[in-house]
Amino acid sequence: MRIEQRDALAFLAIPLIVAAFKAANAAFATLCLCLAGTIIVFAIGRHEELPWKNRLAAGALVFAADVAALFYLYRMDAAREFREQVAPLIAATLPQPVSSNCPIPKNAVALYLGNRVSVITEFPHVVFRAHGEEILRIDRAASDLLISFRVFNDSGALVARLDRNTFTAGNSAARLERPDASHLVVIDDRARRAISESAGS
Repeated sequence: MRIEQRDALAFLAIPLIVAAFKAANAAFATLCLCLAGTIIVFAIGRHEELPWKNRLAAGALVFAADVAALFYLYRMDAAREFREQVAPLIAATLPQPVSSNCPIPKNAVALYLGNRVSVITEFPHVVFRAHGEEILRIDRAASDLLISFRVFNDSGALVARLDRNTFTAGNSAARLERPDASHLVVIDDRARRAISESAGS
């Protein structure tokens, strides 16, 4: 099969493939790879000088490569999300949310609840406990914070839980978001923010 002028369309698949592997969004990567595969198969199909069996085989190879690339990208995306979920909260340089005359010792953690501040010096530290069960606990590993908590909806059903930054959904709708390394957000089954946690220094 010779490369002809009419094959120029196939070269449009190259930037689409590059964009797919650089995309942070799995849906966008899927769209790019599907478009790239369609363009290549279309270009192969235009070579009528080739037997239809050869064109069919070439199209099947392109399809198989497209599926393999999609599988790889989804695996990489899932691994990236898992790394983000289990990564410790890293202290960010943020201003104190409320003014306080209480000195914060070195290596301590200041916990702000509304307009009140509590200084934590020993870990693990249980912030909330209900009916004998820990609801919110803070651990520390070097300079990082490890958060453990349970999130319930207004009917008392468990929405999600976090065990030392490892997220487990209570139902298929709950999810964890990490806007940055110092911020953790849990979205409940009604697409509402159930909890928003930030680490500052």
